[in-house]
Amino acid sequence: AQTVRKPPLLETVWLDLRQAFRALVKRPLYAAIAVLTLGLGIGSATSMFSVIDGVLLKRLPYADPGRLVTAWMGYPNRGQHVNFTDGQYNLWRENNTLFQAVAIYNANAFGHGTLTGDGRPERVSVGTATASLMDVLGTNPVLGRWFLAEEEGSEAGSGAPVAVISHDFWTRMFAARHDVLGKTFELDGINCSVVGVLPENFRLRWLTESPLGIREVASKEIWMPLGQSFDCIGCGSSMYQAVGRLRPAVTYEQATAETLSILESTAFFDDMSVRLVPREEDETRGLGTPLVILLAATGLLLLIACGNIATLSLGEMEGRQQ
Repeated sequence: AQTVRKPPLLETVWLDLRQAFRALVKRPLYAAIAVLTLGLGIGSATSMFSVIDGVLLKRLPYADPGRLVTAWMGYPNRGQHVNFTDGQYNLWRENNTLFQAVAIYNANAFGHGTLTGDGRPERVSVGTATASLMDVLGTNPVLGRWFLAEEEGSEAGSGAPVAVISHDFWTRMFAARHDVLGKTFELDGINCSVVGVLPENFRLRWLTESPLGIREVASKEIWMPLGQSFDCIGCGSSMYQAVGRLRPAVTYEQATAETLSILESTAFFDDMSVRLVPREEDETRGLGTPLVILLAATGLLLLIACGNIATLSLGEMEGRQQ
């Protein structure tokens, strides 16, 4: 008996692909509906998983993020949680014993300045922070340094005119040149000297868009020392977001009790409390559960898309049998 030679696997796959392609070309409407349906299902599920992976699964890109906390002052009877004033931060910094380092930064959604000088004026996002911020986060610029304590100011406009720039700003404005340190640019009439460049994609919050589409405190193009004209330092405004790094073996309960005892004399109302939130939890802003629900919904959408394709395919098979 003559033996029938079985074609190699790659040849079989190639023949199957050619047959499938010819079948799809003969039925363009079916092919378009199938590709569009499956593409929408896979695209939505992939996009949602990317969000979940970036927000909930990956750890913050800082050293030992489990000891990072965000500090708020709360007034439960009034349903309020407020940021720190500069005076409250100074009191906290000078008297705490359970934090390895504490810092504040002002990077609200409306912190902007205008690049002036040579060329066309350009609007850029600007944040201000204390010299201790990098110690709290456990990270460093990729070029140069962060601010020094002596470069901070005690009132608006008194901070040193030095700047740490984002990686994107460095690439766009200085062509990623490594001799950028010491270069100057004019911001709102102030000649600022570049002393450092931050790592690529550095930001303080990893949920970068609000429901209104406003880019929040996440990614600032220029950072300047506390006390620059973009601050209201010394005016008593609760505008600074406070972060701290707990010492090893210190519990949240211990740190909360100490912070409250330090700041209770500065309370606006009698019912003040202090809330220390793990930074990873604060990053999600309570969106963990809704994001998981959305992931489940997109997974269900993908299943529905697969079911629709299967139904279309069965209909095509029935037609071919007849």
